[in-house]
Amino acid sequence: MDAEQRLLPTPTPTQTPLVAAAIRYRVLEAPPLSAILEATSDDAVEKSLKRLQHGGWLHQIQLAGRRACYTLSRRGVLALGLSKKAQKHMGQAAVITNLAMLCFCARKKVERLTPDEVRDAYPELDRPGLQVGNYFSDTSVNPPRLTWILVDRGSSPPVLVRKAGNIVKKAYKFSSLMQLVQGNQFAIVILVPNERKKWLVERILVKRFFAQVNVTVDVVSDIEPLLLA
Repeated sequence: MDAEQRLLPTPTPTQTPLVAAAIRYRVLEAPPLSAILEATSDDAVEKSLKRLQHGGWLHQIQLAGRRACYTLSRRGVLALGLSKKAQKHMGQAAVITNLAMLCFCARKKVERLTPDEVRDAYPELDRPGLQVGNYFSDTSVNPPRLTWILVDRGSSPPVLVRKAGNIVKKAYKFSSLMQLVQGNQFAIVILVPNERKKWLVERILVKRFFAQVNVTVDVVSDIEPLLLA
């Protein structure tokens, strides 16, 4: 029996939330995950992540600045019965995107929606190849806004604003999302690495009119060293 066919050890009660978080956020790092899980310490979460790695559930990725993050291993993906797409190797751009979302959700105390949760809520979006994994529900407003997270991976400010415009255009292709737009229940948040980039993007957004779509910019400084690496 080869390594992939061997059964993985059953996660302990303290490890189960970490495996669930790996499904939801795709990339895990101890400090933001500690905040999400309201754990006692970052060190305790890091030790749990390493135990899951040694048990075969997680794969470790080394980051700049002696940081490490974790994704589900191929064996973990197979054991959970996830899609073939989840088995693919995650490149640096995808790591940065998912890590930015993790850090943002931890700080804002919101929960990233899984693709299945989005498709269940909006069956119209259940189409092959359609990306639906970048959403969260902003419950700080009433009614809540379905919000798309757009992560800066080194694009210029005009390109980021153009990407936001493309997301709005795509939303109008689906009646369920168009209804949200018309009801001011669809939004976009652009995650950038520093305050200067935020200022530059906001300068352009002031001149660009997004009818009924709330577009904001937020700083996730955790990704700046990764973009510079």
